[in-house]
Amino acid sequence: MVLGFVAGEDASDVLPKLTTDEQYRIGLEAGRELKLIHEIEAPPELEDWYTRRSAKHLRQLTDYQTCGYRLPEEDLIVEFINHHLEEMSGRPNRLQHDDFHPSNLIVHERRYSGAIDFNRFDCTLIKKYRCLPFISTFNGQENCLYLLQ
Repeated sequence: MVLGFVAGEDASDVLPKLTTDEQYRIGLEAGRELKLIHEIEAPPELEDWYTRRSAKHLRQLTDYQTCGYRLPEEDLIVEFINHHLEEMSGRPNRLQHDDFHPSNLIVHERRYSGAIDFNRFDCTLIKKYRCLPFISTFNGQENCLYLLQ
């Protein structure tokens, strides 16, 4: 793997010091870049998206069930995921970051500089952060999703 240098600082350290407008602009730029990443076809030798994501879900569910911690909404969450798992069947097999959150975003001079940590491509995890918008396209509509801390 060849890695390049991205100038700047960890966004999770920088974002709290920025204005809401600056956070918003950085979130939009990061979201646009994530959308571009999702347009890249996955290597043809990879199993289809549904097979890989279903297997990952089962691994994560097993890990969760044996970790000793329980979410109050556990039954609803697991039921929702299991009910909608089949909707991933036949979906495009695209490159995804799999760890897309502020600690893997770089900010330089109060502007988005880039995303780091591309050591896997499976599914995208967006951790919650105050007032940071991400662009998502669902059913052909572009929506701004605000993730609250």
